[in-house]
Amino acid sequence: NEPVLANFSSDTTEGEMPFTVDFCNFSIGDIQQYKWDFDNDGNVDSYEQSPVYTFQDTGYYSVKLTVTGPDSSNTFLKENYIHVQKITGFGEIYPTEISCYPNPFHNSITFEFSNYQKPDNINIYDIKGKLMNVINKPKGTNKAIWDGKDNNGFKCKPGIYYLSGSVDGIQIYSKKLLKQ
Repeated sequence: NEPVLANFSSDTTEGEMPFTVDFCNFSIGDIQQYKWDFDNDGNVDSYEQSPVYTFQDTGYYSVKLTVTGPDSSNTFLKENYIHVQKITGFGEIYPTEISCYPNPFHNSITFEFSNYQKPDNINIYDIKGKLMNVINKPKGTNKAIWDGKDNNGFKCKPGIYYLSGSVDGIQIYSKKLLKQ
């Protein structure tokens, strides 16, 4: 019999909690059993061939796959493979002060503000908290549009973005946006 060889990948490796990951098995050989350990604690978390797993807590996770065949077994470990984060500093202080549409969006998104809380400007952050763009709201209107581009004019990748607005330097709200 041919020896077994464990190998895997995933659809993503970094995101915010709770973070769901779709694991794809690339192991070869006459495999009879799969044992997945998603936090390398020695406990089997799944026996599926290509499982989906949700990480509930922040941190770096080492993922281990052990495959067993008729005459052999093999283990493959990816250390600190999954990084689960929590976005901080985005409190939803006045969630009704702004509406965002369409959300999710493809090319552009419109922000509409209540008449009594118009922000000085709008900051757009990526999922890691990096400032992607600052939008100065036109005077005399309660609407602004983000074209989905960063400060350098490049299109931002599809994913999760955060909007933050302030009046007189005080953050009044934040919203979660989904760019497709």
